[in-house]
Amino acid sequence: FFLGVFGVHRFYVGKIGTGLLMAVTLGGCGLWYLYDLILIAAGEFRDADGRRVIKWSADEDVEQRRLRGAPRVDPAAQEAYLRARHALNQLTPDGCREALAQAERAVALDSSFAEAWAWLAAARSWEVRDGWTTDTAPARAALDRAVALAATSPEAEIGQAYFAYYAKADYDDALAHFKALAAVRPGDVKAIQGIGYIARRRGRWAEALEAERRVATLDPRDPGALKDVGDSYTMLRQFDRAEQEFRRALILDPTNQPAGAGLVTVLVTGRGDTAGGRETIAAFPGGASWPYFGASRWALE
Repeated sequence: FFLGVFGVHRFYVGKIGTGLLMAVTLGGCGLWYLYDLILIAAGEFRDADGRRVIKWSADEDVEQRRLRGAPRVDPAAQEAYLRARHALNQLTPDGCREALAQAERAVALDSSFAEAWAWLAAARSWEVRDGWTTDTAPARAALDRAVALAATSPEAEIGQAYFAYYAKADYDDALAHFKALAAVRPGDVKAIQGIGYIARRRGRWAEALEAERRVATLDPRDPGALKDVGDSYTMLRQFDRAEQEFRRALILDPTNQPAGAGLVTVLVTGRGDTAGGRETIAAFPGGASWPYFGASRWALE
């Protein structure tokens, strides 16, 4: 804390140039130091590669374990793990299939990769949630492996949260794990998102929207975050706001099927604009798939 005015924290995260400048100016006469302190407290301070630095002395994630001298994760396994996380974030059938394939590849390449096992558990739990299977044993097995390798890690916490939420529908247990993760990583979008999802399922709309807006703020390039806000506004019958969020999501990703389906629902169900609904479906890039647009198409028949 007392060395902050000398830019020690910036050296720590690889920002050597600004660290030197901060040391020479004594933290910009204190103002720069205060600005950094606010970012750190909010969980928004980033390292030289643009990654958020949430916990400064923990060894729970891949990069921190590497810096602390622990055995490095196989680079190909690391890439597969990151691809799995990105794919599962879409919460679509195709995304889940890709997440499963990539997470399974990661653990096959590095069987001691706890983070990959945790996300494999999450992907297998989504299989149960989406009705592909009723067998929770594969998800449980992946989760047990993750916990055995790193019981106290945030990634094991998120694996337990998703298993409870998607595979077991135990919202109390899932919420406890999401909150435990948020306590360690205040800016973790998956923890905040999970808290919002559970609030929405329980009809606590103000809490749900607060969490969803925060996710959209923390990850402004994620169309799924805006789509979640739009979904909540739709269920509250606030169709003007819902339409705005869906259109914002489609600006980020014009092919986002869930956001496109949400927009059609608002147009047809909320406004009675059947012509606008048909036009949106007909013009949707890559075609409007039945799993997302089926209900609207049926309503327009």
